[in-house]
Amino acid sequence: MLVCLALLAWAAPAFGSFADEVESLLQSLDEQLEGYRSQLHSAGEEELAKRHAEIQAQLDREWEECYAQLEEEGTAYAAWLQDEYGSRLLRLQLELLLVNLGPEERDAKVQAAAALQKDMDRLRAEKEEELRERLAAFELLLDERFAELSGEASDEIEARLAEEYLAYKDDLLWAFEHTLRNSYAKR
Repeated sequence: MLVCLALLAWAAPAFGSFADEVESLLQSLDEQLEGYRSQLHSAGEEELAKRHAEIQAQLDREWEECYAQLEEEGTAYAAWLQDEYGSRLLRLQLELLLVNLGPEERDAKVQAAAALQKDMDRLRAEKEEELRERLAAFELLLDERFAELSGEASDEIEARLAEEYLAYKDDLLWAFEHTLRNSYAKR
């Protein structure tokens, strides 16, 4: 409709100043629409940045909770290892220090203590590796959730801003049409 009006205004020199008025109104309409689009774009970017920060803060809290839980699990496991192996290891070490042992008994106790320590170290390392892997998997999950939640937020903001723009454009076109009718009616 606007294009037809603009062509009519430019094609009809008999209308003279009316064509100039229509052209001026169309230019004003374009400027207002472009200004509003720019304003909505800036507002959308600001809102998206705010939503990203909120999403990241929530995911950071979840990471901290997971890390604390894994750290607690690691501490509990280390305490269990100490309870399970530490007393046996200590007894063997004390026997080596306080009891007169023959060379074969001494070697057997040293080897038993070394095997116990090696087993303890292996179990601790395995648990640490398991906890690191679980934390890494959780971090990947958080990255995926950030991308998903950010995409949803972006889509939501874009849709809402598109609706706002169309509503503004419809209102502006309605006002333009009535202004044009009033100007034509006065002629």
